[in-house]
Amino acid sequence: MCDNRAGYFKKDAAMTDCSIKCVNDTQYFDETSFTCKERVLSKDNCGKPSHMSDECEECKMGYSVVAKKCESLSAIANCHMLDMTDKAKCSVCHLGYWLKSATVCEAMTVTNKDKCVAGSSATACTQCVEGWWLKNDNICYDLAVTGLKTNCGAADKADTPVCKSCIKGYKLKADLTCVDMKGCGFTEFNADTGFCKLCKHPDFFATAADTTPAKVGIDYHQVCTKSTLDNGDGSSNAKIVGSILSIMATMLLVL
Repeated sequence: MCDNRAGYFKKDAAMTDCSIKCVNDTQYFDETSFTCKERVLSKDNCGKPSHMSDECEECKMGYSVVAKKCESLSAIANCHMLDMTDKAKCSVCHLGYWLKSATVCEAMTVTNKDKCVAGSSATACTQCVEGWWLKNDNICYDLAVTGLKTNCGAADKADTPVCKSCIKGYKLKADLTCVDMKGCGFTEFNADTGFCKLCKHPDFFATAADTTPAKVGIDYHQVCTKSTLDNGDGSSNAKIVGSILSIMATMLLVL
């Protein structure tokens, strides 16, 4: 598998050679011809160009993606995102503003308006930012304080919030509370048991939570700790320790 994020792509349909490297800022990889091509649509004002197409995934501040290009937001005051096909229209306004018409973002007067992503009027919010929940009075409230849902990212509209997703680094348990993943990979972490199969790589390494790894089924009770000791060759003492523990775990599974 080629490291697309680093700009390396397959050389041909056989997919055995990852020797092609594109210049990410000015080129993209064309999967049909297996060559790097110069950007045309996504070359100007793009903050995050796609590696595998002439498209911009995220424009620089003050610009919005329209028909694969980055167009200026200055034409519509307080507009956060233009219509994806028509640069003369706005689709999303800045926080605290609601889309009154396709070309007008009007200031809201509702409480906590700076936490409102979208509204149906100046006094009614319809969507809140992460960590805030929309109550039935159409106002955004802090989930961590008012709703007593620490580390919750989103909840359905209601008078009493029920968490449906957590903020980054936390995972939702069966009891609808958020538990710290402690550096474990999202798909490798069992929120209800607290067991981790694999830590994020390369920033974290795994250590046994107890004196010896506690095997439960095929899981090992682990805590992922951020690597801090750099040996100067791209490795670290922490990563070395983590590698040794991973090898030991593999050996135990074989036995």
